[in-house]
Amino acid sequence: MDDHPLRVIVAEDEAPAREEMIHLLEENGSVEIVGEARDGGEALKLILREKPDLALLDIEMPGLTGMEAAREVIRHNIPTQIIFTTAYSQFALEAFEVNAIDYLLKPIRQSKLDKALDKVRNNLPDRPYNNRDVLKDFLNTYLDREKEPVRFLSVYQGEKIIPLKISSIHFAEARGRFVIVVTDEGEFRTNLNFHQAEEKLKPPEFFVCHRSFIIRPESVESIDLWVNSSYRLKMKGSRTPVPVSRSRKDEFRDLMGI
Repeated sequence: MDDHPLRVIVAEDEAPAREEMIHLLEENGSVEIVGEARDGGEALKLILREKPDLALLDIEMPGLTGMEAAREVIRHNIPTQIIFTTAYSQFALEAFEVNAIDYLLKPIRQSKLDKALDKVRNNLPDRPYNNRDVLKDFLNTYLDREKEPVRFLSVYQGEKIIPLKISSIHFAEARGRFVIVVTDEGEFRTNLNFHQAEEKLKPPEFFVCHRSFIIRPESVESIDLWVNSSYRLKMKGSRTPVPVSRSRKDEFRDLMGI
């Protein structure tokens, strides 16, 4: 094992997950945490400034994603190694079967993290690091593919994962940490938080009418006047009344021709 600790930054938009990762790193005992980031943009600035040995990047973050930040690290020729973290086993992990790409699936176990850190130590700049070009090609291919319109959203039904057509979704609702989507077939749980759902359900097909709701305007069946001259919506596929927030009221009126 090397005498000097690994210099590490942690990028994770959710504070509890970031704190847990830092705790696990401290338990390892041979790392120095040189920075924390809440989004991909902060992570990139930290990496460019600190040039750490390792960056642990959550894949889904506001602003730049972990993958977009990693591509910029490579473009700037920074020797920092990358480990991606993700809570979503159904998304994109097939691509990570490339040996050059390392990832940790949440909830992260100490043994898995320790093994990944050992791998990083064996690839420090004073040793051969042949993965860079493979990682660069992977990120370019993956991110270019991500620009294509999203057609499916993976949802849960019991123990099954179901690829749900985006075109079948009437609205999405944040409930606790996760988002529920509603179709003619019923409600389905996703593993997305609200921000991530916004990234998948974009205008003009969808409209954020409230901080907890994203609707498909074509699925509005009726509109009731509510408090403060705002509205409550009857949506296809559900009896749940969907509110329109005061801040989105004028935009909603224009959208619906009221």
